[in-house]
Amino acid sequence: MRDGHECVVFDVNPESIKKLESEGAVGGATLEEFVNNLGNIPFTRSSFAAGTGTNGVPREQINTVSSYIDASNVYSNSNARLDWIRNGTVDGNPANNQASLLLPEPDTAVTVNWTATTSADLIRGNLAALRASGGNYAGTVSTCLANNITASGVADGTNPGAGGATYFLARPTVAAFCNQTPGYTTNHPREAAGRDAEIAADANACP
Repeated sequence: MRDGHECVVFDVNPESIKKLESEGAVGGATLEEFVNNLGNIPFTRSSFAAGTGTNGVPREQINTVSSYIDASNVYSNSNARLDWIRNGTVDGNPANNQASLLLPEPDTAVTVNWTATTSADLIRGNLAALRASGGNYAGTVSTCLANNITASGVADGTNPGAGGATYFLARPTVAAFCNQTPGYTTNHPREAAGRDAEIAADANACP
């Protein structure tokens, strides 16, 4: 080839390939033959969709990347690798494994913090139930996490589960807590109604 370059070539027109071969290029009759055989890093092209890449039809690639977010495009999507990275038996068959991956479990613990100037109670509730009730807290309280404590934070390791959500509410047990009078009601303009009576009616609320 010109200026000492070595080339592997392919074209849909065989005459074009022959012309370049006459100039010293290595021709490939198909894209599958279009590989680097000159001693450099070899590569092959992925499979193409049937009926494409010929007769003027643009070549279309078949997606060989796994739909799992498992970095298979980095670590390979061979059956052996997919079988190993997914939970289940390691027998070379990823089809009989679970969809979950061998990844560390996330830290599900939550710490609720506030500026404490006096004692307070803290409840945890089911946010989905609260939304379904239209904002009525009665029947949505899951537990009393803290009863009349003076700490400025409480850790909660409960996992609400996939798609779940949790709400937390603190109430001062005496006045002068975050400029809030005793109770869950904040008297904020956006607060639709008082919360205390609704929460007090829930058996899981703090005493």
